[in-house]
Amino acid sequence: MIIYRYEKAESYFKDGIKIVTKENLIDGDKGICINYLKKKDKDFYRLNVKEIIKGEFTINEKINENEKIMILNKSEFKKFLKKNNKNFLFVIKYITNKK
Repeated sequence: MIIYRYEKAESYFKDGIKIVTKENLIDGDKGICINYLKKKDKDFYRLNVKEIIKGEFTINEKINENEKIMILNKSEFKKFLKKNNKNFLFVIKYITNKK
């Protein structure tokens, strides 16, 4: 069962360059699932997060051609989000307000 769902997608041109941003967060019985994508000209950033078990997250981060997979506990995951605060405000807001 899905408890919370958030989706936002933007696509626009700025100075002749196409910029695409997609944010997606689903919280349910199986844990949290987060997807974030930002493409600007040749710059590419994608983040996929899945909560495997309660409090443990698999993070797949791709920056341009470099892909990195991490497994983090809840406190490490919060630090990771705060380090990239500008991009993940939608996740930080949900996690801090979640009861």
